[in-house]
Order: sequence, then structure tokens, then C-alpha cells
Amino acid sequence: MGLKRLETNKRFVIIVIIFITAVFNNCTVVFNPEVNADFTSTPISGLAPLNVQFTDISTGDITSWAWDFDNDSNVDSTLQSPANTYNNPGVYTVSLTITGPEGSDTETKIDYITVVNTPPVADFTALPLNGDAPLNVQFTDTSSGVITSWEWDFDDNSIVDSTLQNPQNIYNNPGIYTVSLTVIGPGGSDTATKIDYITVTEPAPVANFTATPTNGAPPLNVQFTDASTGNITSWAWDFDNSGGAPDSTLQNPQYSYNAGIYTVSLTVTGPGGSDTLTKPSYINVMAPIDFWQTLSATSLPGRYYHTAVWTGTEMIIWGGMGASPVYKNDGARFNPGTNIWTLTTMTNAPTQRYTHSAVWTGTEMIIWGGYAGGRADTGIRYNPGGNAWTPTALTNAPTGRYGHAAVWTGTEMIIWGG
Repeated sequence: MGLKRLETNKRFVIIVIIFITAVFNNCTVVFNPEVNADFTSTPISGLAPLNVQFTDISTGDITSWAWDFDNDSNVDSTLQSPANTYNNPGVYTVSLTITGPEGSDTETKIDYITVVNTPPVADFTALPLNGDAPLNVQFTDTSSGVITSWEWDFDDNSIVDSTLQNPQNIYNNPGIYTVSLTVIGPGGSDTATKIDYITVTEPAPVANFTATPTNGAPPLNVQFTDASTGNITSWAWDFDNSGGAPDSTLQNPQYSYNAGIYTVSLTVTGPGGSDTLTKPSYINVMAPIDFWQTLSATSLPGRYYHTAVWTGTEMIIWGGMGASPVYKNDGARFNPGTNIWTLTTMTNAPTQRYTHSAVWTGTEMIIWGGYAGGRADTGIRYNPGGNAWTPTALTNAPTGRYGHAAVWTGTEMIIWGG
């Protein structure tokens, strides 16, 4: 039988004495050896949260166990073979202290358990996913785990375009784009790649044009100028609203017109689609001075001694003498571009008269004087834009008369004679 020397000399002497006595008395003595602490664990490393099973493999007569799982000098368990979950990343020192009748012993294993962070999982969304260029897209990070940095590649060129968590990107050029997000944290990194994720289309062009001149005598040579916007690959002009094949496919063509009023259309086409602009009654080709053209008939009764003014786009006739009633207080506007008559309103119109005067101010026609069963000394203004009559002032007005003359100076009307 071997002997294990105990901690004190006194104890050693007692054991020796007992051993000698036992030999001389021809008997066997069994001693309790000293306690010896030791343990194992499975696993000793892994991702947080890490569940570790500790197993006591100590020797000796043991009556109690005291475990310290994180080296904080606190007893975390008194079970013989406990389990512990490490929720936080780190490197942990573990101690086991065992106690028995013969004393106690402690086993400490330094940096024994290694717990690392779980790697993050990359993911993201975007809105919108498609549209015309330039397309402004909002990206939203939906990754999970502990993340300290973000790296976005919006166009699959292996270049980091943004390090914001939730960035925006404007796609100026049409195309189909693959997008990647790499997230990085204490536990590592992860990349999510969405192939052909963003679709940017070419916007349709917007048709527009001008022409010079837009009116004149035939033959009228007109220069058309394309003012459309967008990516355009072809032009189709219809100079006379005839439909069918285009009259020209040049970008800026010329065209010669005979007498008439013409509607013009331009259709532009590009990778993003097409667009058409139509300008009704755009080109007005008037006949020469020595050429007469019959106007459309008006619903006004025939008359004479009436007045007529030209506004720049319309002729306005008013008043005069004719059949019943003899004196007239109605009128009409004629647009030679459309060959259409429009009656002037009768509301607040002047009293019936003829041999009166009429001038055009640039915005209004002024009727004054005339014969209305007597010499009239009243006047009234007509606004074709609002189709409304407004009386002129009577203060200091001339005496009533007819057959007089009237002119507009640009700021005033002058009445004389009659």
C-alpha cells in the first residue's frame, strides 16, 4: 500500500503510527486519500448563446462542489455536473472547488470557454423596384444580428456606393441593376445579392414644335422646328391633318402651303415610346388681296350703316339699319381663321342705332353716338374676351350726333363733327 503525504507533518506522523500499529496487529487499514479537483466541458467554444455541459472528474471523498463559470469569485452552481449558458461573447475562465472530509481542492482553467458573436444575416428591400429614369430608389436594411457597418453596391460593379444603413440612390440611366448589401459585425459578415433587382426604363419623349411663319399669303413656305424633349430616334410630321404616311421624317423640315387653314401634327418616337402633339388651325394661309373668298353666312339679318372693327384676329360688326326692326342693336364676331361667326351678347347692349362710330382699343370696341330716333350721346364698351358690355361715362360727353368721325390714339378716342 502506498501513502500519500498530507498537508501537515502532524498528520503525516499520525498516519505512520496508525500504519505501524496495523502491521503489528496483523490487520488492514484503508485510508481516504486527499481530494483532487478536475473537470471537463462540452463544447468549449461556439456561437452565443452557447450552452456548455460541465462534467466533474474529480477524485477523492467529495461532499460538495462549487463552480465559478466566469471567474467573478461567485459560486454559480453547487451541482456536481452542471450546465451553463453563455449569452454574451467573450473568453471565460472556469473554476471548480471540491470539498470532502479530507479537505478541499480547486481546479482553475484559464480562458477555457470561448464564446463568439453570431454572424449577422444580410437582407434588404427597395422601393420602387422599377420606373422611368431618373429613378430615385429608397433602400431599407432588414438584416438581423449585431451589425456595425453596411456596404452597398447599387450597380454590381464591386464598388461600395454607400455606407449608410438606409440609403437612397438615383438611377439616371435605363438598365437592369443587381444590388448587393454586405453587413459586418463582431460575429463576422454576410452579403445579400439580389440579381436584376432594379429595372429602370427609358421615359417616353414629349412632342413639341414651333413654326415660322404661321400665316401669310400663298404660296407660304413654313420652317418647322422640333422642340421635343427626351431620347428621340424618329420624327413623323403631318402638315395638313391628312393622316396616312407622314409628310416628312426630318427633324426640322420645311413645307410650302397653298391658301387654307391647316392643322399640324408631330409624332416623336424613342426607346421609351412615342408622343404626338397636334396644333389645330396652326397655319393660316390667306389669299392675295385681289382674291375674294366667300365667308360663311351669319344668322344676323342684313343691314347697312353699321360699323366694323378688326381686333387682330376677328372682325366685329354691330348696329346699322335694315328691315324690321329698322334700327339694329345686335352684332357678331367673325374669325377668318376658322370661318366662324359668334354673336355678341344682347345683355346690356347699346340702344338700337345706325351711323354711329366704332373704334378698337386693343382689348375693347367702343360704340358711340349715332341715330337712334334722335341724336344719341351715349357710348358703350364691348369686351370680346368676356363677351360683355360696359357703359362709358356721360360726364363731359359730346352732344348727341350721328355721321361723325372717331379715331383711337392708343390711349384716347377722339370724336369730331357729325
